Amino acid sequence: MGLDVYIENQVHDRSQAGPEAGDWLASLLPFATEGGQLYGVFEYGDTMFNIVQLRQLLGELEKIAIAVPGTKPAVAGLTDLIDAVIRRRGYLWISGD
Repeated sequence: MGLDVYIENQVHDRSQAGPEAGDWLASLLPFATEGGQLYGVFEYGDTMFNIVQLRQLLGELEKIAIAVPGTKPAVAGLTDLIDAVIRRRGYLWISGD
């Protein structure tokens, strides 16, 4: 499984977030809870999060970091990325394969 993560601005200009972002995300998917934003990431297609959804995702990531201490580096990396997307009022787009 591979996940490519992209940052999009308000007019959907897209730039890649870097290969580590996909690795971080993939490492956290096993800890997603049903009904959460992370649970909705489609590993074999596209997923896009808006600002409201990203704020919810931040809460989920915080809970994962507390429950599974080994995930803290991945959570920290994704949290920084999500914070940057929110500051730009953009979107996080994930492409699965």
